[in-house]
Order: sequence, then C-alpha cells, then structure tokens
Amino acid sequence: MTSIMTKEIIDRIFKEPGIKYESTEFEGLGKPIHEILAIYPKTAETGRDAGKTKYYLKSFIP
Repeated sequence: MTSIMTKEIIDRIFKEPGIKYESTEFEGLGKPIHEILAIYPKTAETGRDAGKTKYYLKSFIP
C-alpha cells in the first residue's frame, strides 16, 4: 500500500487534525506519520468477519 493510501486511512481514523498532529508518539522521527506506518488491507477468511476487509498496521521503526 502506498504512503498516499496510508495517509488517507490515517486521515479517516483521526478526523480531527488536532488529534492527529498532537500525537507525540511519532515526534522527532524525521518523517511524516504516513511514511513511518504502513496500513494494509486483508480480507478475513473465517469467523464472523469472513468476507470483510480488515486493516492491519505495520511500523517501519525498529
């Protein structure tokens, strides 16, 4: 997933800009949050969520 799509998903999660930009967890890392995180979709195959798209998060910070 591209960082542009990740940015769009982050914008949807943090609808209020104040919340997104006040997050201190990503301060001082030298990159915007959408370049640090990767959000990717995966369709659930089993259980009550079978067939639904779920989003997972991967961080590039060691």
